[in-house]
Amino acid sequence: MIADYVLQLFTGDDALRPKLYTPFDAGNYVYASDAHTMVRVEKIHLALDYTVDNKDKPNVRGFFNLKKDEENELKISTDKLAETLSRMKFKYKELECENCEGEGTVTCASCGQDHDCDDCDGTGYAGYYPFLVKVGANESEIMLGKRRFRPHLVDRLLLAALASGEKEITLLNNKDDYNAAYFNVGIYQVLLMPLLEKK
Repeated sequence: MIADYVLQLFTGDDALRPKLYTPFDAGNYVYASDAHTMVRVEKIHLALDYTVDNKDKPNVRGFFNLKKDEENELKISTDKLAETLSRMKFKYKELECENCEGEGTVTCASCGQDHDCDDCDGTGYAGYYPFLVKVGANESEIMLGKRRFRPHLVDRLLLAALASGEKEITLLNNKDDYNAAYFNVGIYQVLLMPLLEKK
């Protein structure tokens, strides 16, 4: 189902946070996060089983608690958001060279000297991930309401909306603060962390 695809957009790949590699169930919902974004969707919308042992899942209790405050809601057109993001050039995650383990150099077995890795020409990289994973953009930020966000994180929000056929995204807590921004995107509830540094 489409919801299973959308969950995968929000999983993490940080070796220090292996619990975030896959979506996980908690109560009536399944969650996915990379520690900068989080999505949840009710289990009834999913085809796959995301049951995880309690010791292997993060504690998400309370993350999505928010009191209704219509004065601070903002409706965002998916068409306008897509137009804004389409003007940006995204950067993609690269695979690490297996021969030099990303170092770019290897030690010669004969002479003991370091030299550029022949497999990657000294770059340390072996091309892009087969499924292009966005990790940045030429623009360092995008404004949504009163807060600034990293464009590659907002892109996931848009993909969730487009995959679901949603024409509008609702930002439920449009405030100038450092709390996670809470979005409704059809059947999905999404949290995005804003940029913390002030200009």
